[in-house]
Amino acid sequence: MKTPPAEIDRRAISPYRRHCDGYGAPGAEGNGYVCLLKAATATVEKGSDALLDGIVAYDRAEASGAHLGQINMVTAYRPKRRRHPADGTRRSSLKPGQAYGVWCFIALSIARDRERTVDLFMEDAGLWRENDDPRALEAFLDRHRRAVVRSIVACGGNQRTRFERCYLTYAYTLIEPGQVGTALAVAPYFTLARDAVPPGGFGALYDMTLSQWERAMGFGE
Repeated sequence: MKTPPAEIDRRAISPYRRHCDGYGAPGAEGNGYVCLLKAATATVEKGSDALLDGIVAYDRAEASGAHLGQINMVTAYRPKRRRHPADGTRRSSLKPGQAYGVWCFIALSIARDRERTVDLFMEDAGLWRENDDPRALEAFLDRHRRAVVRSIVACGGNQRTRFERCYLTYAYTLIEPGQVGTALAVAPYFTLARDAVPPGGFGALYDMTLSQWERAMGFGE
C-alpha cells in the first residue's frame, strides 16, 4: 500500500472497538476507507416464494468467506437468481430463468501513476447454460478471464491510464435440481474496527501485507 501525502488524512478507523462501520458514517477517524473485494456464489433449496429464495441465496453469498452478512450495500453486482432445470433438460429447451450454474469475476487494477490517475474496479457476472459439466464451466471461466483483462486494458485506454498490476479472482457454482443460485461481486467501502488497527497505528498498514497484518493481530490463531 502506498503512503498518502502528509496533508491527506486517509485513516479509516471505525468508532467501534470490535465492529467495522460503513464509509461516511459519523464518528470515524480519518477521511479514508478500506475496500474489500469479494466474489462469491451460493445456492439454496427452492421454496414456494421466488423473491424469498433470492434473498436467502444472496445473504448466504454475503456471509460465506469474508463475512459481509451484516452490511447494507448500496450497490451490489450480481445476475438474477437462477433455477436449475429438471434432470435431462437439454440446453435448447432451457426455460427463461433456468441455468446450470452462476459465476462472477471481480478485479482491481492499480494505476501506474496514482497521483494523477485512479485505480480501476471491474465486475462481471453471468449464467452458465451449456451443461452440468464442471470442467466445461471451468474452461469457459479460464477463457473469460482473458476477456476481463482485455476489458480492463480497453478501459485504461479510454481514460489514458496505464496499470502496473491487476488482481483478479472469480467464483462459480453449479446449481443442483431444485435449487436457486446467485453470484455476488462486490467492493464495499468501510472503516476498520479499532481492535483491528495494528500496534503501530493505521499508518503501519501501508507497509504490511494482508498476511502480515493477520499475524500481527493474531487473527486465525
